[in-house]
Amino acid sequence: MGSSGTPSSEPPLAVRVYTWIATLLLPHSFAKAYRVPITAVFSDVWRNTCRRPLGLPLLAIWFRETFALAKTAIRERVSQFYESSSQSGANGAPNPRRGRKMSEKPSSMMQDVRYALRGFAKNPGFTVVAVSTLALGIGANTAIFSVVSGVLLQPLPYDEPENLVAIYSRFLPESGYDFPEYAVGSPEYFDYLNENRSMESVAAISTEMLTITEGDGDPEIVSAGYVSGSMFSVLRTPPLLGRTLLPEDDGAEPTRVFVLSYEFWQRRFGGDSSVIGQTLAGGVEVESFGAVGEIVVVMPEGFAFPSDDIQVWTQLPLDPARTWRGGHWFYMIARLADGVSYEQAEVDMETIMADWEVRYPDHHTGHFLFLKPLLDDYIANVRPALLLLFGAVGFVLLIACANVANVLLARGEGRRREIAVRSALGATRGRLVQQLVTESLLLGCMGGAIGVILASIAVPALLALEGGGIPRVDQVSMDGRVLAFTAVLVLLTALVFSLVPTLQGAASKVTDAFQDRATSTTAGKQRLRFRAFLIIAEMALAILLVI
Repeated sequence: MGSSGTPSSEPPLAVRVYTWIATLLLPHSFAKAYRVPITAVFSDVWRNTCRRPLGLPLLAIWFRETFALAKTAIRERVSQFYESSSQSGANGAPNPRRGRKMSEKPSSMMQDVRYALRGFAKNPGFTVVAVSTLALGIGANTAIFSVVSGVLLQPLPYDEPENLVAIYSRFLPESGYDFPEYAVGSPEYFDYLNENRSMESVAAISTEMLTITEGDGDPEIVSAGYVSGSMFSVLRTPPLLGRTLLPEDDGAEPTRVFVLSYEFWQRRFGGDSSVIGQTLAGGVEVESFGAVGEIVVVMPEGFAFPSDDIQVWTQLPLDPARTWRGGHWFYMIARLADGVSYEQAEVDMETIMADWEVRYPDHHTGHFLFLKPLLDDYIANVRPALLLLFGAVGFVLLIACANVANVLLARGEGRRREIAVRSALGATRGRLVQQLVTESLLLGCMGGAIGVILASIAVPALLALEGGGIPRVDQVSMDGRVLAFTAVLVLLTALVFSLVPTLQGAASKVTDAFQDRATSTTAGKQRLRFRAFLIIAEMALAILLVI
């Protein structure tokens, strides 16, 4: 049966007998198309076995390969019988399933899923590496996007927040100073309040620290908002208890009043509704403002302005009779009037500023007020850092994709003959692509599921470590927008890391898969070069992140 491995012009007897059996067992059309590459595989195995002194007995090798050939023949004949029977009904009438390929059966996707899961179970090392790599990349992106979504993308929690603006003053060098963003003075507030034609309402805001002794617990220092009476109407936030501050509270001889946050009311006064009307000592005593005032309002849960740590609000001491324009110590917010755009409000502001420069040349040469969206005022300091961090974790995900793509390419080298056999058995290129894409999607989904779990753990830890430097952290959560982002990310990630391995695997020719030596043929060298390119790309991205 050909016990020698010496080459000769005529194939060994074992190869000739195997060829004859293949011609006999395989269906005619299948044998005509694939007998040569199948015989080449057996010849390759036989010659390699003959060269191994300690290999399996030649007779055992021959029977093993012949038995595999018989199974292939039976499978192909059953497949052809199924296709022929599906093209006609029991009485010879056209079958409604006529023309449908086996690969197009409704259950083919589930077959692909089961096949992929079995493959993952047989190769747990590959599965663990790929899934854990994707989980880290997807989890990092999900965690950072949840912060970006809550801080940068969520609208402010007020009615029509897009109509809210902040107003600051700016000093250019020709004024003798250089302050791109500075506080506003009392005369400027009242002048703009009376002269503008674009705002529904305007409010003044500052912050101070107050020492509170009333209520339960020891005396404590809290953050307080000093505001004009119009602030709550600008934000359109109704109170939980009592009345809100009114413009009348800013009169020439006002009486000090206090507004409590929901958290402060619960903590210091136990949520007692009779707190309305009680007195509270705090604040700065100036001219017509006393330090002791009446509690008139409790705000609803979650309300905090201008920062999350504000516990109490009281009046900002504003005197319309104060005309000196050199003092600047608060900023303003305003709400656009109905039908007025932000651009129109800017034009209105420029008109007023031009008039002030003529009326008050000593104070408004190179000094003017300007508008900015209130949301931008909240997030201006953290936006660059968050976007930079978001871009950084995006590079981490690209590194993960390159890593998994490299692993898939290495795994694909070992599966080339498997894919070639499936192709030889009649699987179309589309069917093979479907199988490979299904495997990639499963890997992405498993990595995404674990990534969401990791992100749900990482987000609270990140917010606990930031030390109060990120505004609007109460808006950060794993909401529907974040989960939708993760779902899209999983799909894109699966596409990115599987694109080249899928195309290479599906494009493999049967004869190439049976005869190729990846370390010596041109195609094999090309695949190795591409894998080397992926490794270099990973290193480049990692160095970029370090820099």
